[in-house]
Amino acid sequence: MALALTTITNSIAALSVTGLTIYDIDQIPEAALRDVPCMYPEPVEFLTNFESEMASFQGCKWNVGYDMTYTLLYAPIGSGRGMELFSSTVALAFLVVDAVTAIQSVTGAVTLKFVSISTPGPIPDPAGNPFFGARITFRALEFVN
Repeated sequence: MALALTTITNSIAALSVTGLTIYDIDQIPEAALRDVPCMYPEPVEFLTNFESEMASFQGCKWNVGYDMTYTLLYAPIGSGRGMELFSSTVALAFLVVDAVTAIQSVTGAVTLKFVSISTPGPIPDPAGNPFFGARITFRALEFVN
């Protein structure tokens, strides 16, 4: 069974969303102090809800599903006033959702579905620096041999 995870993460990292740096799974920044807004695979719980079921009696074809969570860091905590960071984070998150769900470069029997956006608020980067951001989750569905 060969999953298309690398193809999916490469396709997401190759997206062009104005003003956003998108990192691949092997490029997660240690600290995001100069790189915001940015998005990267969530290092703590990137892949969750993994499910597989046999799609043929011989066991050679499988339906596989899993969730992928990305962290979107919009701005350092304290860099904005009031709700301006909230609305800007939500707007950017939905631009990402639109771009990911429109990906055409994932080949084979793979679909990507939007699952959720966490409530925007304080999120640390991998180094623990506080940022205003959100987590975005997508569901990958694959039909594999």
